[in-house]
Amino acid sequence: MYSMLGDIRVQLISSGAKNPMLGSDCCDAGEKPDIDGIATISGNKSVVFLLYCHNDDWEARGEYQACVEAANLPFEGSSVRLLHYRLDKDHSNAYTEWVRQGRPDYPTPSQNATIKSTENLELLEPETHVALIDGKFKKTVSIPVHGISLLRISSK
Repeated sequence: MYSMLGDIRVQLISSGAKNPMLGSDCCDAGEKPDIDGIATISGNKSVVFLLYCHNDDWEARGEYQACVEAANLPFEGSSVRLLHYRLDKDHSNAYTEWVRQGRPDYPTPSQNATIKSTENLELLEPETHVALIDGKFKKTVSIPVHGISLLRISSK
């Protein structure tokens, strides 16, 4: 099975991370979301950031900014290739497509094909090349509540 994450987990520090045991109630009503993630590396091939924006309150809405910065990258050159994938209610979500179709108990072959077409990770934006600033990768992404962004950077 192909994994989008790298071989080795590396440190990721988030200023938006929350301790789930310190919430004011079991549903986080009125609380800001937990914005955190993990980072991995695969030798000198790629660095991957999996970022999430979660709130136990399923009625919570909005988008939050996450600034990703990485130093000591294993790549040569002054820019990196960036692939930005998204999983949220509108991207990479077969459930949303099934609901859009009216929640059929027995989808037709055409409906099933459409549902299956949304089950894989979708690129949120086209592949880009990002210039390194003082040898560091920097990117600000907007993540919706209940959303996940997967950023994969590699050498050109």
